This record gives sequence, structure tokens and C-alpha cells, in this order.
Amino acid sequence: MRKTIYFLFIGIPLCAQVGINTPTPKSTLDVTAKSGTNDTDGLQAPRLTRTLLTNKGDNLYGGDQKGALIYITDISGGNNAGQRVNVNSLGYYYFDGSLWQKILDNSTVFSGTNIYNSDGSLAGNRTVTQGANKLSFKANSVNAFSVNNAFSVDAANNKVGIGTIAPASLLHVQNQGGVTSNTFVSGISNCGIPCGQGVSRSIVLFNENTSGYSFGSIDFVPSNNSDNLSGASIQGIDRDITNNFSGLSFFTRNASNYASRLIIKSSGKIGIGTENPSATLHIQGTNPSFRLEDGTQGTDKVLTSDANGNARWTSSSATKAPIAVDLPSAGVDVTSLNTWFNTNISITLPPGKWLLNMGTTLSTTPLGSSPAPLNTDGQLWNIASISNSNSSYTVSSDIMTTISGSQVAGSHSRGDHISTISGTIAINNTSTSNKTYYLWVQSLAFGTVPSSFRWRNAFGSQYLERWFYASPIN
Repeated sequence: MRKTIYFLFIGIPLCAQVGINTPTPKSTLDVTAKSGTNDTDGLQAPRLTRTLLTNKGDNLYGGDQKGALIYITDISGGNNAGQRVNVNSLGYYYFDGSLWQKILDNSTVFSGTNIYNSDGSLAGNRTVTQGANKLSFKANSVNAFSVNNAFSVDAANNKVGIGTIAPASLLHVQNQGGVTSNTFVSGISNCGIPCGQGVSRSIVLFNENTSGYSFGSIDFVPSNNSDNLSGASIQGIDRDITNNFSGLSFFTRNASNYASRLIIKSSGKIGIGTENPSATLHIQGTNPSFRLEDGTQGTDKVLTSDANGNARWTSSSATKAPIAVDLPSAGVDVTSLNTWFNTNISITLPPGKWLLNMGTTLSTTPLGSSPAPLNTDGQLWNIASISNSNSSYTVSSDIMTTISGSQVAGSHSRGDHISTISGTIAINNTSTSNKTYYLWVQSLAFGTVPSSFRWRNAFGSQYLERWFYASPIN
């Protein structure tokens, strides 16, 4: 049923508010919905097609029509020229005094001024609560999504750049020139087994392809272009998919080749210069292949260990030659019996253990123009030993044993009394430098003997028992 409402103005001032379906309007125009279930409620703006709007021309609407509201029901005709430049879809439009601006269309809630067709600024913090809904961005251009060029998505090549808008790989992290801050940091908070937590892993490299001896690497490129050859790399090798076994191989490039220089097999064997170590540590290379400088090194030393396996360089008899000195034929005048006297014979030994061997023919000649022989009951006992001093006989802890003695006894028709003396003494030079050892002799008198005599280690050149040398021992 169609109803017509007439307003009669007879000079009576009307209320400034109009109500529809309500006697008490709350605003300039208050339209209240009906409570009936068959009543169709709503407020409709003038509906027209773009053809009709085009036919109205650009002169019908002006400043007086600013704010006018219409709904376009069809865009198959007419055009979007002039005031209608934005009229390209169905929906509400308002006139801003110059152009028709879009308010709503079928694909967006607010399709006027928004991020899809205009730049803008957030008025405050915003939170997007997705729940179980996906948020997707679809693009096909380079640098399709960017945040101040610090983060860039190359949608054309499926690459992501951090610090660069031209990523050269799936993920390209680039620090700025001259910056000393860390380029990449992977941090976690996990104390592992002591806290009852699982073993933490900050960076994981793996290969979905289960075949192949080498399955991942970290590469170092000397060039300023990441696509150039690797100068060095650390590769995962010795792969066992079933047992999760693997090893590491360290590669470097030189003028000859790009090859593994150090390898750690899954068995724990380490190879230097070989990819197939046959021992816990296997070194294969040119001479010298091994060098250890710990302060104990020295010429001809060998590497030894203590009971705990601590290694150090020590001297060895296998690497040292015997040291010999010549016994002088000149004698020593002895004017006091039963005391030690220096024979003026010495030997200098490097650090280490030595066996000092001595053998000589002794001639004990009484002093005087007519030397008298020993009486039938007189005898001398000569004892030889070693001292660190050449001024007095003192024995240091270096001296481990004493040389044996020799007896000169009986009556002889001539003044020279001959006997031999020989023996061995063990010496341990525990210092870090060479040390000189001196031969001392003591003549013990028994019976009637001269009070002074000459002691010498040979009688002319006919006696050949003359040796004084040291042999190294371990």
C-alpha cells in the first residue's frame, strides 16, 4: 500500500528534528526500525547506473552537491572519465565537490583512502589477531615487500634480503660498510642436561637427499661476490643416515688445489694431509710434518711422556753421540797423602743422563832426584771420583755412582810404580745447560811410603790404557 505524507507549514515553527517510526527523534533525522518480522527496514541512497550518471554530465554536480550519496548498480555502460574517474565498480560513492569518491565495493570494506590505493600513516599501534586464519601476500616483483630497505622480499625469485634489496640467495644477510656490529647472531637460552632440558642446537645444517658422502658445508669466499669460488670451507662428511653418524672435513684453496687439509672421521680418527687416517692422529706431509715448541725443545731431543701421558721434549741416548776427552801425559805433584787432588782432567756434558767411563795406567813416582822405591810393606790405594768443582772436592746430586780404586803395592827396583785404574760413574745433568765435571783422585797410604810423589796417567808412550769418555743413557 502506497502512502503519501504531506507537510503543511502555516507559519508554525517546526521542531528541528524529524522522526520516522518514532515520535521522539534523537537526531536531525531518526529512522527507527519496525518490530514486525515482515517489515523490510533500511535506508537506501539514490540508485543509478554508470550510464545514467554519465548522461547527467559533469556540470550538474558542483560545490552545492558536496556530500551527495549515490549507489551505482551497474558499470557495464557509461564511462569513468571526468568526475567519474573513480567509478569502476559497484557500490556507494559520495561527491567531494569535484569527483565521485568510492566508499564501498564488493571486494573491500573501505575502498576509498586505504593501503590498497593510497599511502597513509598509522594513527597508533595496531594488532592483527589471525587466530586460525592465514595472512598471505601474493606478488611477483623484485623487492615486492620492503621495510625501510632493511628487510626485502624478492617475490619474483623467491628470495629474502636482510640489509639488502637485491638478495643473491634464498636468504641474504648483508651488513653495511664500516659497521662493526655482528652480522648474524643465533642465540638461545638453554642449559641442557644440567637443567633437565634437551641438548640445544643453535644452527642446523641438513640435506633432504640421503645419498652422497658430503651433505652440507659452510663456505668462506675471498671475493666480494658471494657467487665466486670458495677459498675455504667446513664440510659435513662420512655420512651414515641410519645411525646418524658424520664427520667434518676442513678445506682450503692454494695455488695447487682445493682440498681437505684436516679431517675428523665419524670414528674419531683425525687426519692431517690425508683423507683416510689409520690412527687416532694420522699426519701425512712433507718434512717436517710436526713441530712442538713448549720450551723443552732442543737439538736431537725426543718426545717423551710421564705416567699421565703429558708429553715433553727430553734428551735421549739414541740422539746423542758419546763425548770423549784426551788424558794428558803430564802428571800432578802430590805433596799431601790421604787428601783429594785435582787431576786437571775435565769433561763438559749437556743436560741428560751419562755414563762416564775412565781407564788408565797409573805411574806413581816419588819426588826427588833419586826416587826411592816403596818399601816391601808400603802400598798406595788410589780412589777416583767426579766433582762439579775444580777448586775443592764436593759431590753434587748430579753424581750417582763412584769410580772404583786401584792399588799400587810392593817393592820395585826403580822409582816408578805401575798399576791400572778403571771404572764408570753415572751422571745426571738436570740443569738446562752444559755443565763441566772434574776428575779428582785421593791416594791413601798404607805402610811406609814417600810423603810426596808425582801422579800421572801414563808411563811414556808404551802404555795405551788411556780413555775418558761419556756415553748418553736414557
